[in-house]
Formats: sequence, C-alpha cells, structure tokens
Amino acid sequence: YLCVTTEQLLRSHTLDSCVPMPECVATAANYYVREGALFTEYNTEQLTELFARAMERGQPDVTVKCADVDCYAAMRTALIDEQQIFKFLTQNQGTISYSYDEEQLSLTFWVTNE
Repeated sequence: YLCVTTEQLLRSHTLDSCVPMPECVATAANYYVREGALFTEYNTEQLTELFARAMERGQPDVTVKCADVDCYAAMRTALIDEQQIFKFLTQNQGTISYSYDEEQLSLTFWVTNE
C-alpha cells in the first residue's frame, strides 16, 4: 500500500482517527503507473508492451491494475472470458494461470511450463 490513493486504500482498510491522515490523490509514484500496468480502458497496445517487458525481464507473472470498475469488467471479459490473453503470449510459452481481485480491480497472470 505504498504510494496508493486514499480511495484505493479504503477499499480494504479502515482509517482510525488516532492520527489525522491527509487525503492522498497523487499517483505519479504508484507502482502500477510507473510500470505501465495501470489501465483506464482495454488497450491492446499497452497490454502488448506490458507482457513484452515482463518476458524480457524473465518475469513469470504480469498484473494488470484497472482504474475503475468499468475498465476491470472490460479487461476480465476480454482477457479471461474471451481468452484474448493468448494474444499477448508467444507460442509454446507454457500454461497460463490467473487470479483476480475484484476489490483491488486487478488481474494477475502466470505462465508456467507445466
């Protein structure tokens, strides 16, 4: 929860009033913003770049973070229900597994060699 907005933090946490907390709205230092993994819409170019970077780094997983519920629904429908995730993987990469977090509006994909 480093460098997240108050809105995102309140999705899974409750702030007490012991120490007054300012409202956090800045996103420039957010991990997903810096990694190009924060999406405002289903964007094939951004997804292609994100998966290519992960493959270059040898990462076994990719997490897609959505800015809002509509984007999350579109991503989940396209990537999982319509199986468009396979557009972003090279042939013979292995098996794809995934998990999703509706509360945090994120989808994580793992490529395994099983």
